[in-house]
Amino acid sequence: MNTANFYWEEAWFFYGQFLLSQNRDEEARRAFGKSEALYPNSFYAPYGRALLAAKQDRKTDALDALEKALDNFWPEPVSILGEPLLAGIRKTRRFQELMAKHFPPGWEKR
Repeated sequence: MNTANFYWEEAWFFYGQFLLSQNRDEEARRAFGKSEALYPNSFYAPYGRALLAAKQDRKTDALDALEKALDNFWPEPVSILGEPLLAGIRKTRRFQELMAKHFPPGWEKR
């Protein structure tokens, strides 16, 4: 794999986040897909899909995608806890279980 892919993969993710903020959901979906094509085992693309699904009130899809991002080693809980789009899934039992599985005790106080 070309190391430049890591940077492009991240750039497509952040572009997708920007598109979500502009209510350009279909374009955001494509940007997250390009991110995944560059680095399929990264946490960025599934996290982007979690944001998109949460925005569209597809809670199960959002949790599935978030789980994949966490399984691919999303590095910290703070961004997840502070993300407004994920507010609708934060109180679910599955969200609590996923976070407890992937982060040390006390994650919820961050």
